[in-house]
Amino acid sequence: MNICHIGNSCCTESDYMDDFSLRLREGLPPKLIHMKLSITQRCNLKCQKCVIWKLKRPSDFPRDKLIQVIDWFSAQGGRRLNISGGEPTLYPDLCDIIMYAKEKDVRCGITSNGQLIDKEFAKKLAQLGDFYINESFADSHREHASIVALPLQFKSKNSVAA
Repeated sequence: MNICHIGNSCCTESDYMDDFSLRLREGLPPKLIHMKLSITQRCNLKCQKCVIWKLKRPSDFPRDKLIQVIDWFSAQGGRRLNISGGEPTLYPDLCDIIMYAKEKDVRCGITSNGQLIDKEFAKKLAQLGDFYINESFADSHREHASIVALPLQFKSKNSVAA
């Protein structure tokens, strides 16, 4: 079973601070504007700190259920959806899901290890418009490489080839 991580980042968004403060003063819960959604348990790496690659039968979040979650999130006033996994670029309908969310006025991004984003896939993602990628193994995370099974092209002195 995949996990849907739901979080509220109202207090970090300056354009939502007034609404956030007003809702708190009136005794109302903060408005949900950001959600992190794990769409697959599959991954192409074997990071030491992660256990997802150890699953015997990793699964994908069913497409029809994803559509329901996006519909619900949009109806709640959701603004940003961060798609993660496992490795979200392994999900076969990733671009369709991002496009569907965009049609619902939900800005999307993915948290990816970046290993499967080649030139062709990057062009597909770029065509989706307002989109962001949180590449989890960027240069700023090199210290992390000692516990990550990075492929040789990202080799650091402490990394392990997958």
